[in-house]
Amino acid sequence: INNFTEEIIELAVRLNLDVIIASQSKLDESLLKNLKHRTRASVYGKVTGFEGKPLLDKYPDAVPVTHDDTPTTSDWYVGVCPTHAGVKTEIQSRIDSVIELGVDGIWLQFMHYPTKWDEQKPVIMDTCYCDRCISKFKDYVGDEFEYSDMEELFLLIDGSYYQEWLDFKAKQIVSMVKYARDAITTS
Repeated sequence: INNFTEEIIELAVRLNLDVIIASQSKLDESLLKNLKHRTRASVYGKVTGFEGKPLLDKYPDAVPVTHDDTPTTSDWYVGVCPTHAGVKTEIQSRIDSVIELGVDGIWLQFMHYPTKWDEQKPVIMDTCYCDRCISKFKDYVGDEFEYSDMEELFLLIDGSYYQEWLDFKAKQIVSMVKYARDAITTS
C-alpha cells in the first residue's frame, strides 16, 4: 500500500490481513507502530530496486542500453542499470533504512534488469550493453574481445558468450538479493 489513510488502516483491521506491504518511501516508525498496534499483520517494507526516475535523475549515467537502442522507459516504468555502483549503494541504503525500522520482512520490487515484462503487450529487452556492463563482463569472462559496433557486440555475446552473459547478469541481481538477506539476518 502506498497511501496509508485512516480509511485504509481501518480496512486492513476489518480484513484481518496477514501481511501488509508498505512502500519504503512512506514507511516510518510512527506508521509501523500504528500498523502493528492496530492489526495482527506482519509489516513488510517494499524496496524498489533498479527502477525509478529519481535514481536516473541522480545517476544519469545509469541509463540502460539495449543492443538495438530500444527505449527502456514507458509511461510508468524507468529502468536503471544494475551494475552502477551509486545505484547499488542507494538500494542498499534503502534496504538498511527499512530494516532499521524493525519491519517483519522486505519486499524487493524491480530487482531485475530493465525490461517491461508486466504489460499487456510485454517488451522483453536484452539489457544492459552500456560501457560499464561490458567492461565488467569482460572482466567476468576474462577476455578482452573486440567489436566495432553494437550489432557486432550483440552477435558476439549472443553467439560465443550467451550462457556467460546470463550468468553475469544473474550474479548482479543475486548480489543485491544476498545483500538484503544478509542485512536481515544480521539485524
